[in-house]
Amino acid sequence: MEIVLPHRVEYEVRDHVSIEDVIGTLRANQRLAQELGPFLESLFEGLTVEHSTLRVEDISTGSLREYFFLALIVAFQEDLKQEVPALLEKWLGMPVSTEYDSVVTVCIMVMLFYGADYVYRR
Repeated sequence: MEIVLPHRVEYEVRDHVSIEDVIGTLRANQRLAQELGPFLESLFEGLTVEHSTLRVEDISTGSLREYFFLALIVAFQEDLKQEVPALLEKWLGMPVSTEYDSVVTVCIMVMLFYGADYVYRR
């Protein structure tokens, strides 16, 4: 028989959290998961816990994926600034003024990023 115990860790902090702190918290939670088996066995006679695991299902708000997305935009900024407005002109059949290339590119990229995230979560 398998029993799944949901566990959630959520932080509300004002400052940035270092990677070392996140790693330390994950290790502490892993240790709790490892010690839960023997603890439950001591509480319930005849209970045997064969293994326990801990999974990270989601990291959000300031996650690495957002930083990766930002790094992609910065790395390909010049190419995107030329190609995204041209693609938008092709799709809509309307010209995009060159003075708005950067704004249009950022807006389209943000819509794509969060739109894809929304579709993925659904």
